[in-house]
Amino acid sequence: MAATAVRRLAYSSLPVLYLLHNDLWFWYDGSRFLGLPIGLTYHVLFTASVVLAMWWLVRSAWPAAELDRLATGPGSPQPANAGEGEARSPEGEG
Repeated sequence: MAATAVRRLAYSSLPVLYLLHNDLWFWYDGSRFLGLPIGLTYHVLFTASVVLAMWWLVRSAWPAAELDRLATGPGSPQPANAGEGEARSPEGEG
């Protein structure tokens, strides 16, 4: 799968997760699942799925390799304080 297609899929999962966050279908349901109210169980499972989605988003859509290549490649800008050395201490002046 191409990198842009993976990014598109990863980014399109965010609105779906946003819509699934509000569990209106379990709001008035008093049943229990795994010893917890069904709404709380839903949110526990929802939170686990969001964690996995964010991990996948960072792993697949974060342009770390591209940013590293741009930062270390030829012609990359140097930091403003590059080459100045360490800061001088007042004792060294005199």
